[in-house]
Amino acid sequence: MSYCKNCGNELKEGENFCSECGTPIGKVNTNKKAITETQTVNLFSKVISEIWETFISMIKTPLTTITKVDKIMSKETAAVFTILMALILGLLEIWNTKVLIDNAATSFGDRMLEQYFNMNQFLGNLYGRIFIITAIIFIISMGVMFIIDYLVGRIILGGQDNPEALWKVVIASNVPNLFGFFLFIVLSYISPIIGLIPLLIGSILSQLSLFRGLTKEFQLSENKSACTLIAGYFGLILIVFLLLKLILSSIVG
Repeated sequence: MSYCKNCGNELKEGENFCSECGTPIGKVNTNKKAITETQTVNLFSKVISEIWETFISMIKTPLTTITKVDKIMSKETAAVFTILMALILGLLEIWNTKVLIDNAATSFGDRMLEQYFNMNQFLGNLYGRIFIITAIIFIISMGVMFIIDYLVGRIILGGQDNPEALWKVVIASNVPNLFGFFLFIVLSYISPIIGLIPLLIGSILSQLSLFRGLTKEFQLSENKSACTLIAGYFGLILIVFLLLKLILSSIVG
């Protein structure tokens, strides 16, 4: 039994080219372990490349990229991309909390430094919790958005059935929002008011991207896509509100 040296596909006797990737066969590789290692390396490189392309493209041209994100990202990449987005958002939320505390200390002046350091030490013990809660809320929120959009767009309004592509659209559409949040934190060192500009732009681009993605994947009219989008955000806000209320009550209690 022999395997392609490029992708690891099992080769049939007499083939001159791999039927999976088209690589000329030449000298065949019969080492299954080596083939498995090659496949793992190729998959890792592919996932990293697709994640990078999605991030950059969604920042540069989000409204165009969202309509072809299903072709850019594979199923494996979409799963890693979801986890990566949650981790990045968790880190950004920790950074944002630190900036807020620093700005508050500066605003109150020197006489509040003692209270500031006490508060900063207290929050330092919560940074890990902030990271975990933010990441979990993001993943749950994306799941809720996906389920509501699928139920409304596919089941109620009769759009095309492509759940894998829909999930990629829901996740990728958050990249402008995430990038806007990053710029908001950076510019907050200058002025929080200035930081609100990229945050607002990122939020708008994310919503427009999701709208275009829903229209493309469901093959719906713009009115029906708008209804799907509104339903998704309404459910998202409700779930996030309930989660935050539950978290705050557990912390206070």
